[in-house]
Amino acid sequence: MFAHDLTAGRSVWAYGLTSGILAPPVALGNSVFATSSGGVYAMLVVDRGELQWPGRTFDRISATSILTNQGVWVPSEDGTLYALQRADGRDRWKYRATRPLTRDPILHRNTIYLPVPDLGMVALNALRGDVIWEQKDLDAIPITVTANGLLLNDRTRVIFVDSQTGRQTAEAPTLWMSDVIADEEDNLYLVSPYGKLQRLAP
Repeated sequence: MFAHDLTAGRSVWAYGLTSGILAPPVALGNSVFATSSGGVYAMLVVDRGELQWPGRTFDRISATSILTNQGVWVPSEDGTLYALQRADGRDRWKYRATRPLTRDPILHRNTIYLPVPDLGMVALNALRGDVIWEQKDLDAIPITVTANGLLLNDRTRVIFVDSQTGRQTAEAPTLWMSDVIADEEDNLYLVSPYGKLQRLAP
């Protein structure tokens, strides 16, 4: 992983992980958290690239982790979501699924919405790891939480579910989508793999 000066474009520091990087690093304040396909992760100092603490899972990491002031949450293909202390990387709790975790979870307030491939969606208390609800028929990717509820993308639909219960409240069919992006005003940008871009107003 390389850090570059945005003004001059020169490299400031580089940090080598043990294998390829599949998920984008996440940064907050003066910390950046990076993961690798070997299951190794590292918390680094943004300014200097110095290692704050390392760790590892038991399989590769291909989904994006979550980093906040309250902690770090790491989805691994060993089927476990790891909740870590931000200061030292110690385990807080673990949620064990029965499938490799390959899709990005999202965090809203104190709830993590975790997609488990082929099984559905799980809502977890971010601080304790308790299961709030499970919906096995929601095999989709969480995008964001809006005033209308939790927004999901299942490639050919955008789906709203009640963020407290997981019950579906609305849906809209779309063209085949490779990605859905939400902005701060809850506009949705639907990205087609064939080059078409659509914007949906709230």
